[in-house]
Amino acid sequence: MKVSQLLGERYKDRVADIESQNLMTRGGYMKQVGNGIYSLLPPATRIQRKIEKILREEMDRIDGQEVLFPVAMPASLWQSSGRWDSIGSELLRFKDRSGADMCLGMTHEEAAVHMANNIAGTYQKYPFMIYQIQTKFRDEPRARGGLIRVREFTMKDAYSFHTSQADLEKYYDRCYRAYERIYARAGIPEVIAVKSDSGMMGGKVSHEFMLLTDIGEDTSTTRRTRCKSPWRPCTPGKPRPSRTCAPSWAASLRSPARPWSTSATPTTASCSSSPGATSR
Repeated sequence: MKVSQLLGERYKDRVADIESQNLMTRGGYMKQVGNGIYSLLPPATRIQRKIEKILREEMDRIDGQEVLFPVAMPASLWQSSGRWDSIGSELLRFKDRSGADMCLGMTHEEAAVHMANNIAGTYQKYPFMIYQIQTKFRDEPRARGGLIRVREFTMKDAYSFHTSQADLEKYYDRCYRAYERIYARAGIPEVIAVKSDSGMMGGKVSHEFMLLTDIGEDTSTTRRTRCKSPWRPCTPGKPRPSRTCAPSWAASLRSPARPWSTSATPTTASCSSSPGATSR
């Protein structure tokens, strides 16, 4: 199809401050519907289908099985995990016509566990991994930058189930390598893996893949390493050179903790004026 026949307008002038949002809007890739909510035009949907194809092939390569969870879920699922009360306003809650509490899924751990309870009742069916590619909604308080930080988005999320910690760690490594292949196939070389906080998801180890760009908002220090596994510390001399975030020096610079002691200060008006008071 000729560009002249494609749906959508293309502009010569700048239409947004954020460069990615400016280019995608000028090029006729997307149109804003509301705060953090966009419609994708034909060129963007073609790109999305190609990305989804790569995701499916790499998830299937590590024995993933594609499923599809509901977008709207009853509150009972989230109440069973305790996250109905622990998650704030990011989770969009509403009541159906019968008055039952419902929510729009921003993540699907609860639904994945619910499915596993009903389809994997015997020990022989473990381990297994299920994944989906689906629209999600997170009531992001600072939606900005076009498609970089949005409230409604398409997400590939995967959930694996294991009978031992050792098996979980082994499969985590396979997933880590799969994501490296995904970024390589998508033509995004400047991506680094950063150890991150698991947050409300829980877990011992978590990695976040970050794209190095001049318009990014985070700052990180990197170094060249040779890592054997994302689960364990880097081992010198092992294969697979990669770029990872350097460890923080803050912990090594801290003074050793001193034991607490008590002393009488009858004439002292405040803690800061106490003899020997220090900031910690």
